[in-house]
Order: sequence, then C-alpha cells, then structure tokens
Amino acid sequence: MKKKLCGLEFNIENIEQIINMGGPWICSIYLENHLISDHCVIDNILEDPSFKRVYFVKYHCTSKWKSDNFFTLNYFSVNDNEIYQSKRRFEMLYLKKLLNQESIEIFYAFHDKNQDRRDVFAVSEQFDIISEYLK
Repeated sequence: MKKKLCGLEFNIENIEQIINMGGPWICSIYLENHLISDHCVIDNILEDPSFKRVYFVKYHCTSKWKSDNFFTLNYFSVNDNEIYQSKRRFEMLYLKKLLNQESIEIFYAFHDKNQDRRDVFAVSEQFDIISEYLK
C-alpha cells in the first residue's frame, strides 16, 4: 500500500495485528525502499507539511508479557532525514490531529471515542534521534 505524505510516497508493508481483538494493526514504513520504521500503528500517521514531518506511533514489544510492552510517538523529519522518538512511553496512544506546529491532540487509547482520555502533547517535549535515513 502506498501513502503520499509531505510530498513523498511512502510504502506501507508487513501488516499484522498485535492484539487478537480487532487491533491495533502494525506495519513497516518505507521511503524509496529504505526502512523508516517497523512496528508502526498503521492507521495512526499524521503529516505536518509546514515542518515536513511525518508523525507515527511505534509499538515496542519487549517481552511476551503485555504489561512490559509500550508505544512511543515518533516522527520522520524530511528536512533532516532523521527519525526521532519521544522519551515518553505510553500504554496506549492515538494521534488525533495536529492542533498547531507545537502540539498534537492525542488520546491514551487506540481511538478518539473517550474524551476523558484526551490530552495535548507538546511537540517540544524531548525526543531522541534514533536513526538517520540514508538515501
């Protein structure tokens, strides 16, 4: 499956379900046949055309026990060709929309149905560079 984000064509591959109760589903994201990230939540990708960033939620399966696993907010910077990961970990995470260049509406769930789980994530929160995209 192909998806156009920030003027570039990304490939979505290796789709699989991580919780056998209807999702979430994860995938690998490629740009020009180079892996950007694996274990990304497939239906939770946002683009920021102003800063040329592609935001996504990444699943980290660290053990067979569900309580040990977590999600992070990541983004690929088209301008820097670097991949960033939030230092903050989430039990569940859904990216609703960009509110402005500095904040994203998020939900501590896999959907946006429960307003009690709503929050605003400050983009200026600390991120680590985890990889450089090599063309």
